Amino acid sequence: MDISAEKLKRARLLHNLSQELLAKQSGLSLRTIQRLEREGGGSVESLHALCATLNICAEQLQQQTTAMQAGWQRTTIISRLLVFIVLFAALFSLMGKASATSIHIYLDLMSLVIIFSFLTLSTLACFGFNGLLRAVSGLKYLASSELYQQQATSDLAQLYTFIYKNCYCAAAIGSLIGLVSLLEIYATTANSSQLFMGLHVLTILWLYAAIIAECLLRPLIYKLKNASD
Repeated sequence: MDISAEKLKRARLLHNLSQELLAKQSGLSLRTIQRLEREGGGSVESLHALCATLNICAEQLQQQTTAMQAGWQRTTIISRLLVFIVLFAALFSLMGKASATSIHIYLDLMSLVIIFSFLTLSTLACFGFNGLLRAVSGLKYLASSELYQQQATSDLAQLYTFIYKNCYCAAAIGSLIGLVSLLEIYATTANSSQLFMGLHVLTILWLYAAIIAECLLRPLIYKLKNASD
């Protein structure tokens, strides 16, 4: 719990206390008071002693941090990774069993390019380069045991909610563009097999959007919104 040097000095002056008198009343050494007013920081015990002496709450002396803190435990990280491995293995297994031929029917590079390009550009347009970096680096919090700092987690949750919605926007826009192109080709060639093949590719767009949104983003948004204070 970092003590703000500026807040401590301001609180001491408001109570008309010298550094020596504050040290004597709080039970801390003069050197500790001088260091705290110069550098901040300090222990939980020092914070509580100062709060009791100045008759103020801890928040009035603490630094206002915007950085999000996370608890990391090896067992938690490994268990989360195993859950995602099993989840995606089961998903691809179901895809293989559902298709008449093989899993390759679900693979389409262009669909992935459309989804990720739209998500990248829309995030850059609304949140800038820093927002894009936060979105990429924030994926690591899926493997954390606990999250702290409510304001930071709330901001990140809003960012991922925006990206979550844009997954389906990307699928919708890509499908509309592809559908117009398919209808134009069909009007020229009247090739129904080519039309059905194109519709299959458009469906893959929605599949990829759903996997990204529901398997990655939704659990992360839930975790961020329920972060510990």
